[in-house]
Amino acid sequence: MTFNELKEILDKYPFVVEQKYIFIDLNRFRNNEEEFSSFAFVFVKNLWGRYCVWRNIDYEYGRVKDRKEFKDINLAADYLWELFGGENKLNELIKKYN
Repeated sequence: MTFNELKEILDKYPFVVEQKYIFIDLNRFRNNEEEFSSFAFVFVKNLWGRYCVWRNIDYEYGRVKDRKEFKDINLAADYLWELFGGENKLNELIKKYN
């Protein structure tokens, strides 16, 4: 999964973002923890230009799981897609929200 493919999916199925499943923000100076803490999966660019991906397990206390940093945006997108559950999870959500 490349970053562009991931963005196409999110554009095609906006409920994935609207229902707070995936949050993406590549503006490294604007990242606000309050903004993304309620999303299940987060993809941001940090101050050092690395792409960070993680799963929020308890956003009330700021606990995360499976956090990784990548230099390559496509590797980060692929990892996010894997954490999310890929096509199976997307198909499940399509049935639920469409």
